[in-house]
Amino acid sequence: ARACWMVHYFSEITFEQETHLQYALQEVLSCLTQDKELPVKVEAAVALQHLIKNQTLAEKVIGPHVKPIIIELLRVIKDTENDDLTEVLQELIETYSDNITDVAVDLCSTLASTFNELLDASGGAEEDGYKALTALGLISAIQSLVKSAFRNTEILKQMEAVLVTTIVSIFQNGVMDYYEE
Repeated sequence: ARACWMVHYFSEITFEQETHLQYALQEVLSCLTQDKELPVKVEAAVALQHLIKNQTLAEKVIGPHVKPIIIELLRVIKDTENDDLTEVLQELIETYSDNITDVAVDLCSTLASTFNELLDASGGAEEDGYKALTALGLISAIQSLVKSAFRNTEILKQMEAVLVTTIVSIFQNGVMDYYEE
C-alpha cells in the first residue's frame, strides 16, 4: 500500500527512462488486480488514476487492460464503499470510453445494482455520509458512461432499460440528493 501511495504522490515527476514508468505501472496494476488486501487495492487504484492524469505513456499502457481494471475496481468499491474509488472509476470511463463500448451495458448494470445496494443498505437515508458520497460517485460514473454512449443509440437504449429501475428507486425513496444528480 505504501509503495502505491508513493507512486501516487510522485506521479507528476518526469521519468528519465520510460522503462521505469512502465515498471511502476505494471506493479500498480498487479497490486490492484492480484493483491488480496483491500488497502493495497485502494491505494493502487488511486495511484493508477494519478498516473493516467500525469503520464502520457500511462494512458497507452493501461488501455488494453482497462476492462479487467474496471471489473476489479467495481469489486473493491462494493467491498469498501470508498467514494475516492468512484472518482477513479469515472476517470477510467471518461478516458477509455472507446475501449469499453462492448461492456458498457454490463458496466452500467453493475453500477446501477451497486447504487441500489447502497441505497437499500442505508434505507434511503441521506444521513449515512460515506454511503451517500459513494452513491453520488456511482451516479457520476453512470452519467459519464451514458455520455460516452450517446454516439451509439443501441447501447444507449439498453442502458436506459437498465437505469429505469434505479430512477424509480430514487423517486420511491424520495432521496433528493440523488434526484438532483
